[in-house]
Amino acid sequence: MPVPGTQMLQDLVRGVRAESGKSLNTALGVAERDAIVYQLQLKQEFLYYDYDWPSLIDQEPVALAAGTRYYPFPTSIAYDFVNEVWCSEDNETSFFGVEYGIGPTQFNDTPVGGTSWPVCRWMLNGDTSGTQQIEVWPVPSQAGFLRVVGRRAITPLVADADYSTLNGTLLVLHVAADILARQKAEDAQVKLSQAAKHLRNIVRRQGANKQTPFVLGGGSDVSARMRPNRNLLWAPGA
Repeated sequence: MPVPGTQMLQDLVRGVRAESGKSLNTALGVAERDAIVYQLQLKQEFLYYDYDWPSLIDQEPVALAAGTRYYPFPTSIAYDFVNEVWCSEDNETSFFGVEYGIGPTQFNDTPVGGTSWPVCRWMLNGDTSGTQQIEVWPVPSQAGFLRVVGRRAITPLVADADYSTLNGTLLVLHVAADILARQKAEDAQVKLSQAAKHLRNIVRRQGANKQTPFVLGGGSDVSARMRPNRNLLWAPGA
């Protein structure tokens, strides 16, 4: 289910063409499509990292197995924007906070081959293919779950039916403003003002701030309104 305000790539490209004064005939300007798609991708990434975007906060479960140290990181969450991680037996009740960082101190406290419950720490650990994994400590002695809370990962814009991660109109106006500015068009400043106004309106509605420095795993200086709703963590069947 797409998020309200997001748009399919084909509609984003059409919007950029319209807002920058280009022909809407898909038979024309075919060579321009790749350039427009690239600009949409780049602008979305810039804006994604520039602001907090509370609407993108999501959470995903990671099933834990007894005796297993490493787990695939949930692909729907951006691994560099994790806010919190919790541990639970059933993913519905009795959540324990899990801190980031595993090192010699933890290993010294763990007997060789030892397991325990609950999981107290986690950290990212890339495998040989570059895929991000979650390492947990201690190695769980029973089955359970981690609940990873963080920002939704950016969706690549490749196929026409791919939806944007951020508001579609926001991307269209910014990219069109950039194109008009390069062309030194008379209405470039007008389009830039429209893009800036739309950004301010979205940021104000969401309560987003400029991105603040953060430490992976919950060490960020995030205001209370930016925190995910803790009630969600205890919602049966969430």
